[in-house]
Amino acid sequence: GFIKDIRTAEKFARIQPEHRLFVEKRWPGRHTFIFPAACHLNFLTGTDNTIALRVPDFPLLARLLEHVEILASTSANFSGCRSPASMEEIPEQIRTHVGIVIDSGVVPGRESAIWDMTEPIVRLVRGTVLFVCSGNSCRSPMAQMYLERLLGKRSKIKVCSAGLAASGFSAPARETRIVLAEDGVDISSFVVRRLTPAAAHDADLIFTMEATYRDKLLKEFPGSEDRIISLGVPDPFGRDISYYRQTRDIIKQLIETVVKPRIKI
Repeated sequence: GFIKDIRTAEKFARIQPEHRLFVEKRWPGRHTFIFPAACHLNFLTGTDNTIALRVPDFPLLARLLEHVEILASTSANFSGCRSPASMEEIPEQIRTHVGIVIDSGVVPGRESAIWDMTEPIVRLVRGTVLFVCSGNSCRSPMAQMYLERLLGKRSKIKVCSAGLAASGFSAPARETRIVLAEDGVDISSFVVRRLTPAAAHDADLIFTMEATYRDKLLKEFPGSEDRIISLGVPDPFGRDISYYRQTRDIIKQLIETVVKPRIKI
């Protein structure tokens, strides 16, 4: 459901005090939060007694919400299909079964990130996870591959990686390819990429391989402490292959113990 601010949200949802700042920093905007419901509302309260709320930053919706406390909302697409960005992209089967269609032109942006706020640890349901290291040839590709394998192909979470000093558009280190292949992970099609400000800005969760990388990103994106997390994995570049195997195993463990608890699978 759409609401105009967090004070209105608290009429319909139970927002934990420790989660309030996390929510306030992302509203209004492209973030939907699933809370324990404070009351039952037809079409909005789930069977598990939760409610999904969002404060939109779209002007038309903001004006509508000046006149109502909450708007029931749903996607204008069928499950698993691409979200439409204009009226022309809405399937005819949907357009012909609603009472009114308001054409606001081409809508900018992308699908909202979805967060589960029902547990002590905030968990990402839909959004982007970004792993960052130095060259994007060893550690961050390993992390990307293992998280993608854990999530599976039907996940609503996009996983990517990049390097602060990556040369870009080259292959990962030979040792990286070898140790991942030993564990059944094919990285032959992976392309090394340099981190861009846009990629860092758009990521919902960022895991850096070292604390110094986190510090660099926080200088560029102040106030992002709750979405940028350091994993503390030393760089194996230039070491022998046994060190790469050790790095691989450390990253696999960190995916389970640090990354997985922050994602709803």
